[in-house]
Amino acid sequence: PAAAKAVGPPCGAVHRSNRTRGPSVRQVATRRACVGEPNEISVTSGSKPSLGYYRRRKKQVSSSPRECVTDIACPVPPPYSLERRSPNDISSRMKLLVDRYVTDLRVERGVSTNTLEAYRHDLDTFTQFLSRQHISDPAPVSRRTMQDYLAALQRSGLSPASIARGLSAVRGFFAFQVRERMVVGNPVADMTQPRLWKRLPKTLTEREVTDLLDLPVGPRAEDQRDTAMVEVLYATGLRVSELITLRLADLNLSVGYLLAMGKGAKQRVAPIGDTARTKVETYLAGARGALLKARVSPVLFVTRRGARMTRQAFWGMLRARAVRAGITRPIS
Repeated sequence: PAAAKAVGPPCGAVHRSNRTRGPSVRQVATRRACVGEPNEISVTSGSKPSLGYYRRRKKQVSSSPRECVTDIACPVPPPYSLERRSPNDISSRMKLLVDRYVTDLRVERGVSTNTLEAYRHDLDTFTQFLSRQHISDPAPVSRRTMQDYLAALQRSGLSPASIARGLSAVRGFFAFQVRERMVVGNPVADMTQPRLWKRLPKTLTEREVTDLLDLPVGPRAEDQRDTAMVEVLYATGLRVSELITLRLADLNLSVGYLLAMGKGAKQRVAPIGDTARTKVETYLAGARGALLKARVSPVLFVTRRGARMTRQAFWGMLRARAVRAGITRPIS
């Protein structure tokens, strides 16, 4: 009766149902009363609500006050919580902020693609940590939170260099949030990074370099490509990321130079020796067309899929050539 209606306790405050195969008719009717839905259910005893009921229920919970308007205590809690965001929602919120920061790095500062990928990976790790702490926004992150994050990185077995890079990514992320007035302060600003040991680079001997360059060229198109890539790398001193992104338009074999796009989108001219130029001309004359198979690509060194080679694939190829040349020390 209308006279018996009164505002009761929050839904689900009495007890939870132990049923595992869906609510009963009485429970469905009680749920509808809890959100103010007209109790117009007419099903036979023991039947289960349809999928459409749960879809309507999701919309109603999002727009209805969570209080009982019946004298019957609500025995089943609502299936969707309004007070706590799910980890997916938290990750989505932080992902938008990370995307804005990465876009700022690419557009405003001209950061290289490899650095952007590394920073995004570090910030994804940080986002997952915040998700486990039920933090959905950078504003409540404190110095204590960052100390816990640093301890978690150290327990994961990362090297000091990887931990320092991760803290640098988070520090830049919060500096961006401060500039955008999303947060008041940077909790990572005065945190010290792990001490990094400076190591001297390990180089190959002159004999090992000669053996690596003088390997016989195999019959495959990939062998001619790999030989040309190693020769160009040795002759010009390019970075691997610069080598694999070379385009045909960057070459000027008649004069003997190429244009390399380095860090910060800065372009420079690198001369090519006669040996490297000969190897590239041989590769262009036959092997490149065999790899492309009538496809078109602006990249100089391509794979059988018509795309450019990845850094990981190049290092794998170089290590395989080093083994063939009898070089036992690791190459990086």
